[in-house]
Amino acid sequence: MSTFFVKQHALAVLALAAVLAGTGQQAKAHAVIPPASKWLDCLSFVSGSPTAIAYPKDAEATDVGVRVDAVFSFTAPDRGPEVRFEGAKPPAAFTAEVRNYASNMRLTCMDSSQAKVVLRQKFEFNGSEQKSAKALPVVDPVLRDRAKYSACLAHTKPGSIPVFPASARRDGREAHVFATLRFTKPDTAPEVTLIATSGQSDFNNSVTSYAEDLRVSCLGDEPFETTIHYKFVFADTEKMLLKNGPLAGFLKFSKADTKPAKFDFNTMSCPFDVKLIYNKPYLANSVRQLDSFDGARQPFLDWLKEVELQVDKNTREKIVGSNIVLSVPCGQLEF
Repeated sequence: MSTFFVKQHALAVLALAAVLAGTGQQAKAHAVIPPASKWLDCLSFVSGSPTAIAYPKDAEATDVGVRVDAVFSFTAPDRGPEVRFEGAKPPAAFTAEVRNYASNMRLTCMDSSQAKVVLRQKFEFNGSEQKSAKALPVVDPVLRDRAKYSACLAHTKPGSIPVFPASARRDGREAHVFATLRFTKPDTAPEVTLIATSGQSDFNNSVTSYAEDLRVSCLGDEPFETTIHYKFVFADTEKMLLKNGPLAGFLKFSKADTKPAKFDFNTMSCPFDVKLIYNKPYLANSVRQLDSFDGARQPFLDWLKEVELQVDKNTREKIVGSNIVLSVPCGQLEF
């Protein structure tokens, strides 16, 4: 049983409708699973310290609006980062505010094998009558490099797709296959690991065979690893997608054994949006903050990664891979 309170009244739980759409390819690389950043997942703030940026009090008498680009260099798990700024130098009050905010950041998962970890973050300070400040999502530059490699990932036979197994076509079987590919050289086959599948060997073999002819021509000296979701469906199968909507509507359909949770969104710079890629039951959901960042949201995001919907198997197989934006209001969630 879950209760969801928003401000002073209960939020009506809205049905999470599905969209019936057109048809697709019989077999395709449905999506690259966004790579997770170890550092972003373990980024935290000193207990009791502010997790959101504020407009500096020393500048409240002005109408200054400014954008600050900050680079954080962490050298230990129990210390805040060194801070430097890129681009036009902001007024001192704003750099001081960012430095104070960053001083409470910690990368608790650092160990002796990492000499330095670099993260980036942008801040927007609004100098209008209603002074405000917003921290944009923290960026791990390593993920940016991975995105570059994903862009040049290509098959040696352009336009080819995984072969839909003849036996599966006869039997009317469809499947999901999640494969992790590890590239070490631009002109050699990747190491292929099937990390989650529907358990049907003919589909698994098709993906493995196809993936062995993929290359990353722009690969540098460091290995590149990516996870791809391959989806095998019939052309006349109706497509079902989850719709963007309020968090309460999504949670209405969660399984009864969902881990109990209690979150106070009033402490998370509410309201805010999160983007979720639904991967259950194969993998954890991919969840990230949209448009703004507050470090206090991380435990909520971690919980949301494990939420699985209570739907029949046919519906479940259709919605795997859906991208949705969930709107999180102010208030408290007791689940």
